[in-house]
Amino acid sequence: ETHSVTLEFDQPIDALASPTLLFNGWVEYAYSQSAFAAWQAGEEFIEPTIEAQNPNGKWMVVAERFGYPAGTPREGSVPLSKENLQTGVKRLRITTNMQIYWDRLALIDATPCPDAVQSKGQLLVAEVLDVGFAERILYDHRRPIFDYDNRPPLGDTRHPAGYYTAFGEATELVDSIDDALAIIGPGEELQLEFAAPFTGPPSAGWTRHWVLECNGWCKDADLFTRDSGTVGPLPYRDEASRDEITRREALHTEYNTRFRSRY
Repeated sequence: ETHSVTLEFDQPIDALASPTLLFNGWVEYAYSQSAFAAWQAGEEFIEPTIEAQNPNGKWMVVAERFGYPAGTPREGSVPLSKENLQTGVKRLRITTNMQIYWDRLALIDATPCPDAVQSKGQLLVAEVLDVGFAERILYDHRRPIFDYDNRPPLGDTRHPAGYYTAFGEATELVDSIDDALAIIGPGEELQLEFAAPFTGPPSAGWTRHWVLECNGWCKDADLFTRDSGTVGPLPYRDEASRDEITRREALHTEYNTRFRSRY
């Protein structure tokens, strides 16, 4: 069912230079069976939309279907366009029909940081390992936590049939965006080691953030997922050249040699 969360603040939102909604939360993820059932019922999943209530009481869209905190609990932010905020606005409304759990909603003033320094850490080693299944724990409100310190070797899951990356070093598969894929299955991981781009602690008054940028995809074994029982077919970018595809296939032949059956 469509539902809303309404927020009221003690100061006008437009008084901030760069008003931004900060959120912490998680979602009960809808897999292919849920998507198919929604389609059968003529329904769709509508991502959260932010509206502001103007002085006349009318709600105006500020950020339409901006997304949601996918997967495990996480933090995100949504810039609020001042063009859509009238003077004196103090109320916001978030509307969706998805099963989302908002743990914190806060209004902040995003401040430019022109002196910030960015540096890229060079990938040194990527290794595929068989590590077992981190225990999945559901806390109140279906908050999911995966306990990496408790990893039984077997889980209630199967490998889709196909070729996976051999255990061991696989750096060449993940050091650039080139459609060459390191493929891991249930109970496995891709362990990465980087060269530290900075030495020593940050300067006084500064905070350091680490960002892992990933390019890849995930496939589940839901009965309503196309080709759910197999690893392939593997996708590639529309703009990939013939030479890139040839190189990708050569790397897959070299590294992706570990066949697993779903039975």
